[in-house]
Amino acid sequence: MSQGRPVGMSAKQWLEENGIKEKAYYYWLRKFRREAYNQTQLPT
Repeated sequence: MSQGRPVGMSAKQWLEENGIKEKAYYYWLRKFRREAYNQTQLPT
């Protein structure tokens, strides 16, 4: 079973149904994306 949101459900609906605050979700999303980006950069 997939842990992602169902097809056709908006991110906002999914967050509300799972008791997650939208601001917190986007904060952590940015943080994880930034870390992933930093790990993919080659050292100079």
